[in-house]
Amino acid sequence: ASVLFVLTVREDLLPQHEAERELMDKLVPPSSRLRCLLGPLSADEQRELLERNMGLSGDLAAAVIQRTAGNPLFAMQLLGAWVQRDELSPSRDGLVLSGPAALTLPNNLHALWDERLSRCLSPFQQERADFLYLAAMLGHSLERQMLNALCAKCEVRCETEVLDTLLGAGLLRQSEGLIAFSHPLLRDRLELTARSQPQIGRAHV
Repeated sequence: ASVLFVLTVREDLLPQHEAERELMDKLVPPSSRLRCLLGPLSADEQRELLERNMGLSGDLAAAVIQRTAGNPLFAMQLLGAWVQRDELSPSRDGLVLSGPAALTLPNNLHALWDERLSRCLSPFQQERADFLYLAAMLGHSLERQMLNALCAKCEVRCETEVLDTLLGAGLLRQSEGLIAFSHPLLRDRLELTARSQPQIGRAHV
């Protein structure tokens, strides 16, 4: 009898997990696989998930959509953290955040981005990545010329080798002179670190 296995895997993490990769190869040989790439959910798909299935209000769903960039895993973990902290309340329009609760992120999401960033930056000395924190403080996307100017002001070098590494890993994107972070959570994490560094913090006006 034939057996169908449906497996999901994050391709960006698989190279670092040799045991899991070998197990998958033994379970389903590459020649027998049908590969289906799953991209981010569209805004409409996320809205259906969050409003219709999870019961969020329209405003809160919109905030989650903006924060999670089409990744349903991040959305579910964010909602799970609010439920655990009892920060959701019912309203006429759906579930809303209680009181002054902010769109804070679970620690495991911060750890995820720390891990991905640390893995990419491990071959470099710490000061060679300082320009990334400046970029994060300028926004989700910025002109390369603007980043160069701010780096010069703060006496921080914009390292092309580090930039190319992050572009190759999919943590940054570049198009027509613009550099953008691949996900809002990555930029949030870098900005949080930047504010704890006096040299970089003084540059933010």
